[in-house]
Amino acid sequence: DVCFGDTGISIFRCVFGRYALARILWVGRKTMLDAMKMKLPLLWVPLEIRPEDLHLLPSWVRVAFPRGLRFESAAVIKELLQRSNGLFFDCKCLLWSSVAGVAASGTALALTTACVAPRRAKRSRALVSSSAPGGSSDAVSSLFSAGVDYAAIDFSSLPTCARRGSALLSSQLGFPLSASVPFFYIRFHKPNSSKLTEWFLVDDFATVMPKLNVSRWDAMPAWVFESKTLRALAAGAALIFRGMDIRDVATSPFSLLEVFDPTIECRHNYTYTIWAGVDFVILLPDGRVLDKRLFLLELLKAYADAA
Repeated sequence: DVCFGDTGISIFRCVFGRYALARILWVGRKTMLDAMKMKLPLLWVPLEIRPEDLHLLPSWVRVAFPRGLRFESAAVIKELLQRSNGLFFDCKCLLWSSVAGVAASGTALALTTACVAPRRAKRSRALVSSSAPGGSSDAVSSLFSAGVDYAAIDFSSLPTCARRGSALLSSQLGFPLSASVPFFYIRFHKPNSSKLTEWFLVDDFATVMPKLNVSRWDAMPAWVFESKTLRALAAGAALIFRGMDIRDVATSPFSLLEVFDPTIECRHNYTYTIWAGVDFVILLPDGRVLDKRLFLLELLKAYADAA
């Protein structure tokens, strides 16, 4: 028997790493119940659900998939994973545009609601149940129903990606996003666990960002290493690269910038949604969440409804 909670290894969190794991489970006829027994986080990858197992699974699974879930082929699983990455990328494009807008306008990073977002972090998890079948349709399901193929989409237009991200995030709370994001919170998935780190406040990214646009660490001002941006990223990297300096994990300051800057990815048509081998979740000041697990859940529900 395999128990992911005991292995001490990290599944590389890119879309193809996830697909490799999902394909192994699917070919081996392992279901969500089997994955739960192996202590695999249930929204890491698409998993089949037998209707007869529903009473043994968490309540949110019974609400979201009352008829179970089945995939016709491994290609379907791959497409779902690529789409969830694409949705995350769209939202990251929006975040980049918003934070970059703050930097360009010189807007002060006032933390008037800095204590509100962490309290809303748990409440935002209600998205899992509030968007269950029977609720209002959301942007994710609409994209899926429209046949949007994130594997083939050309990400060369940052404004287009940002508009898709805005529509997606606006669907979470039902009203439009603000034009700029003066600060945000970030936390990281712990290896082989459904648990996450604490939230890290990032309120200085607009000032740190320009300093990261260099190729050598020796040109970096000392204050950048004490910034909340680098402290948060160092905490994420430490989950895999324990004891290593962030300068040894990231080959250059610019590689840190690439975690958030989608313009490089737009040119090369790929989505970078991890940092140092781990997924991250971003919480905006008003409680909206950028989380591939939630995106994958909505895509799975849309797929189940269409089956």
